[in-house]
Amino acid sequence: MTYFSTLRRKGFTLIELLVVISIIGLLSSIVLASLNNARAKGRDARRLADIHHIELALNLYADDHAGVLPSSGGSWRCLGLTESQSCWVGAVGLTTLNTALAPYLPAIPRDPRGSYCGGDAYIYHSNHAPGGPVPGSPDGAYMFWYAQGPEDDKTCGSPFHSTNVCGTICVRNVGPATP
Repeated sequence: MTYFSTLRRKGFTLIELLVVISIIGLLSSIVLASLNNARAKGRDARRLADIHHIELALNLYADDHAGVLPSSGGSWRCLGLTESQSCWVGAVGLTTLNTALAPYLPAIPRDPRGSYCGGDAYIYHSNHAPGGPVPGSPDGAYMFWYAQGPEDDKTCGSPFHSTNVCGTICVRNVGPATP
């Protein structure tokens, strides 16, 4: 047996090492893609649960106030934020809305992804006001949020949705047009 043949049996060739490294890299990229997909689905499921809790709080409020939902003043309002904080273009918080929901929902949930495409809170709109419906605003009460899943009823939990560069825009009617 020669000196070179004994060395060959003790180690791997450069080609063998490169093949193993490339296989490991390929497998890790597949796993990471699956994890990112699972993470997005998890966030969408969390959003639906949050919207469900907010909707229950709105319904409990309406039950205690003769069927009238809390007013948003005819504007889209960021839940859980004050008037000095904004979450979407043109939408700010409303302290009276947060105070109205506090007995039914002590901590108003925020979007689990954070500030994605400019929005980090759920949006609420109601045409209910103490003097009657707000002229020019849509009938009823609505919630609005972004989801990361495909544009379908399962992602949004409602039939109202569309898509833009940020993802799927979900809208859910959470209250009647009139009490």
